[in-house]
Amino acid sequence: MNRSISSLIIAVFCLLATQAIHAVTVAPILQSKEGMVTAAHPLAAAAGAEILEKGGKALDAAIAVSLALGVVEPYASGLGGEGYMDAVMADGREVAIDFRSTAPAMANYKNLNKAGDLGKVRYTPKGYCVAGVPAGIGKALELANLPLSVLAAPAIRLAEESFEVTETFSKVNMDRWEILSEKTPGFLDDGMPWAAGATFRNPALAKTLRIIAKKGIDTFYKGELANNLDRFMRKNDGWTRKSDLKAYRALSKEPINGSYRGYDLSVPGSPVGGPRILATLNILEHFNLAIMSWDDPLAIHR
Repeated sequence: MNRSISSLIIAVFCLLATQAIHAVTVAPILQSKEGMVTAAHPLAAAAGAEILEKGGKALDAAIAVSLALGVVEPYASGLGGEGYMDAVMADGREVAIDFRSTAPAMANYKNLNKAGDLGKVRYTPKGYCVAGVPAGIGKALELANLPLSVLAAPAIRLAEESFEVTETFSKVNMDRWEILSEKTPGFLDDGMPWAAGATFRNPALAKTLRIIAKKGIDTFYKGELANNLDRFMRKNDGWTRKSDLKAYRALSKEPINGSYRGYDLSVPGSPVGGPRILATLNILEHFNLAIMSWDDPLAIHR
């Protein structure tokens, strides 16, 4: 599992959908009257659109996108990651969920000093932090329409039936080949980096997703999957224990509101960068950036 950030907010939604999506392409513009999903990977966006077509709302689609991204972008997202969600519900309520990862209890100064080179700890079981993504999904499910079994189905299908390796997937494989060879050879193609255009399957992840879809999010923190992780950590000299998983909580918070050039903005609060984004935008709105080209030295300076 990686510790890279994953976020339900990766999916951006316009409107809520209760019917099938009808989209038309005009030049490079995609238009829809019922709903639209964007994501960092087209297959993840397609997973969200599939959920909208099944009667899910934007939040349901966001969950499906997050799970699908964990399959098709294992280097940038996943169940072992963290993130936050900021959403405005149909009734106007604003919701913010903080599911950043936390350090296990054994990651204390004494053990860190014993470990020595912290750079080497990063790619070992000692460097694993308690994942927040499953708990974030659990919080979002409280506001969703469809059951987790339906929302996880696209991700499970992608993991079981395979998907095409992208240029980015291939490049990350090449860049991290030495680490992958030593730590997780299963993410390589017979010991070699995956080539763009090849098909990749992840049956182990599909099995994990099926367990979560059947038994619920709690199995990751208190049940079968928590037990599996605890055994792995003890066997491989890691620091995370089931007690760390049981203690983890995703937090519901009040979003922070601001404005930029007449637009109302809702952003997550600390410890993520929402307040800094608002402060930056409030400074920039005092300058007429529109009259400058993208490479204008003054624009770049400002």
